[in-house]
Amino acid sequence: MKVVNLYQEMIKDSVSYFKHLSTKDDVEFYEHLKIINLYFVLKMADLYQKKILDASISKAQSKNIDVSIFDSKINQNSNKYLDMIKDRDWPELSKHRMFRKLRNQIATRVRNDGLVRCDLREVDFSRSIILTGVNPLASRFSKKVVKPVSLVTLFDFFSGANSTDINEMLKRSESEYFNTRIFNEYVQIFTNILGGYGVELSSADFSEIYDWHKDFSLCVSYYQKLLQKRTSSLPKNLWTSSAGILWNKILAIEVRRQGGLVTGFDHAEGATLTTETIFPFIEFQEVDTFVTHSETFVSYLKDASEHQLYTSNCPAITSVK
Repeated sequence: MKVVNLYQEMIKDSVSYFKHLSTKDDVEFYEHLKIINLYFVLKMADLYQKKILDASISKAQSKNIDVSIFDSKINQNSNKYLDMIKDRDWPELSKHRMFRKLRNQIATRVRNDGLVRCDLREVDFSRSIILTGVNPLASRFSKKVVKPVSLVTLFDFFSGANSTDINEMLKRSESEYFNTRIFNEYVQIFTNILGGYGVELSSADFSEIYDWHKDFSLCVSYYQKLLQKRTSSLPKNLWTSSAGILWNKILAIEVRRQGGLVTGFDHAEGATLTTETIFPFIEFQEVDTFVTHSETFVSYLKDASEHQLYTSNCPAITSVK
């Protein structure tokens, strides 16, 4: 329960900070902080749990209790998501993908779920709605719209990304604009919250946090620039799968920046109907419309979003029922 409360406090206080932050001269840095905030909350919650576990192990060791069972937990990699977005190798889209085209045709016919599986090169963006991930609600909702819904591979929008380029880019960190004042204020939010839970951060912790944010921000810039080269190939009407996936988030932001519309879908199988839900924080930030299960969910998610959105504009929330 403590970790749930911790998540909620971090979200509420960081969202409040962004709402009241002046962005006159720091728009790019501010926008990057907003994109990263979800993952930073997870990072800090993970750090909290590591600190608590470390303290418990030290206390047990002082009483000569065997704690070897916890060794893997205390030493586990807490940067898995950052490592994943660094280590990406996606080939350029090929014109010769006959096997993939055949597979898409067979899957579309066999599944018969209202979605047309397509290669990104084959899609007519002016006539189709583009979906980046299979979702039962999206399949049901597709029957209510006039345009065909084309299911594509999300990562094809970022084709050409490779770990060599990313690692070379990370070495040129001085090229990225960094506002020390805003970042320190931002980190202080989390420091204050952790302090209230009895956790103090060391200088080594702050150094790790700084390095983590720098690398994450540079990776965001890398994928944004890769996507911006393909502005003529972006959909006008995008349906996304989970907004917790960084590439979905970046794609949605760019589609909206180009004047397109983004629709998100509930994929929590009913888990959003709880008093502890942080679903609006994750899913509502970059969408114009959000589709959920029923009117009960619509009402609940609207109420739950009150302290979880960076703006006062909640997306339109509708249901399949």
